[in-house]
Amino acid sequence: MNEIIFLVEDAPEGGFTAKALGASIFTEANTLDELHNNVRDTVKCHYEEGQEPKVIRLHFVRETLDILETEPDILKKLKAAERQIASGHYKIWPKKSRNKWAA
Repeated sequence: MNEIIFLVEDAPEGGFTAKALGASIFTEANTLDELHNNVRDTVKCHYEEGQEPKVIRLHFVRETLDILETEPDILKKLKAAERQIASGHYKIWPKKSRNKWAA
């Protein structure tokens, strides 16, 4: 194997998590330096000596949300809905099934 790729994400409790693609390798760390060392160590532990990949690539994935305005006042409507949900005044009802055979 010449290369292994890790998907790196921000951990919910802080720090980072790294998951290998195509191999069952996972590690986590509080800082990037610590993550680099942990990834190298876990790869060495996972593969036999001489079989480890020559290149370890880290792919950072960040969750972002972009809102493009498609109709006038859409952002105002979204903010109003967020306020209703946060205040508990907004109820989400289950969608009725259109299948007459569904229970």
